[in-house]
Amino acid sequence: MKENQRMKTLTLLIAILVICTLSASGATFCVNPTGTGGCYRTIQLAINAAATKDTVSVMPGTYAENLTLNKNIVLYAQQGTPCATNIMPPTGTGVTFAAGSSGATMVGFTVEASAGTGVFSNAYVDTIGIYNCTVQNCMSKGVYFSAGGVRVQNCVIQSNLNWGIDIEGMNALVSGSIVVNNHSGLCALPGLYAYNCVYGNSLDYFNGPGVGDINLDPKLVDPANCDFHLQSISPCIDKGRPGISNFDCDGTFNDMGVYGGPNAYCGPGPVVTDLQLIPATIVKGETFKIQAKGATR
Repeated sequence: MKENQRMKTLTLLIAILVICTLSASGATFCVNPTGTGGCYRTIQLAINAAATKDTVSVMPGTYAENLTLNKNIVLYAQQGTPCATNIMPPTGTGVTFAAGSSGATMVGFTVEASAGTGVFSNAYVDTIGIYNCTVQNCMSKGVYFSAGGVRVQNCVIQSNLNWGIDIEGMNALVSGSIVVNNHSGLCALPGLYAYNCVYGNSLDYFNGPGVGDINLDPKLVDPANCDFHLQSISPCIDKGRPGISNFDCDGTFNDMGVYGGPNAYCGPGPVVTDLQLIPATIVKGETFKIQAKGATR
């Protein structure tokens, strides 16, 4: 009993310390469709106001905008579930990563560019991150980077009328993503993609499957109505990119798709992605340190 009580106390202490140590660098600019509560009404106005390392935190809604990122910021959907926070430009490209945006990340959005490309860059940018996003129903390509480097992780890219993902730069990585029912699937140099599900495209690959890729129906619950959860029989469960840093936010192996990986929306509150006890083993009476990394979701 005493040992159980000690473990409960330690668990509570860890939780308190984790909550207290999670913090974001830079300022945060909020966006909502009404512009109330001190928030911006459009995402682009918030981007323009932000500086390097700032966060633009976007509340659910539909934003009829063509976005351009030209600085290293975090563009973050507060409720990162499909079709909750939508970027739907009236014409042209949905999101452009321009010169100066190296290091920028985009988390949790749905992008639909019915008259152009979903997410695009022709600048020599590097380490762009596109995490847990849905890019769908674009007239042209879903994600197209003609230069530079991008990480496309745990996304769903579906029903685009050209390539789902077309990456021509060298420093890139596509992993844990589901690329399905596009005109063509995944075009990138070999070695720049792994552990994806590429299925149901008229041409699935330009260069053949990567390590850990599967070519099977992902068994999404109801993708036509924005339910991208995996059915219990999905071959994508626990088949995303391996390694503890890529685990789902519930601590299990990485699922492919938008509900997998450490950046997935798991409800409100802090999500711990890396917790270490230093030293790794302790005895009664010793001092120890807790190190944690995470984010508030």
